[in-house]
Amino acid sequence: MWPIRRAAVFLALTAFVALGAGSARASDGLPGCAGPEGGKAPGELALESRLIAPCCDSPQTLDVHQSPTAIALRSEIHARLCAGEASESIEADLVRRHGEGIRAAPRTGLKSVAVPVVGGVVLSSSAALLVLALRRWRRRSEQAGPSVAPGGALPPRDEDDERLDEELRRLDPSG
Repeated sequence: MWPIRRAAVFLALTAFVALGAGSARASDGLPGCAGPEGGKAPGELALESRLIAPCCDSPQTLDVHQSPTAIALRSEIHARLCAGEASESIEADLVRRHGEGIRAAPRTGLKSVAVPVVGGVVLSSSAALLVLALRRWRRRSEQAGPSVAPGGALPPRDEDDERLDEELRRLDPSG
């Protein structure tokens, strides 16, 4: 019975904290025009999460940063979205004013396409070279013939074998 009671208390506390945090966030003092995000204009939270607060060296996005500059930018974004301006034009204007560094993720361009393409070409080329090397090694080993005579017998001894045995006997007197 205790585990169920603990789970119920945990869920109640979690719901209380979540609702309390949500109501505190929704009451930013921003005027109407609420969308499905609760107190936010449609697309506002997405735009705020794509932009970094330009006021300090903190890598926090506008949706979580609490500096006066970030709060002012959130208010500006909210007002402009409520006035009907498109989020793309707001983002472009903020990038023009604050620089490309305000974006949390860089714009997609040639670099974002080139890296995966070059990586794929290098990986494919490496795999092809490995296949070619394995085929060549296999062909060489087949051409060299078996290292053991047919029937599992060892090849006949030659003078190198005799010389090696003599040196081993000389180095190991106990054998």
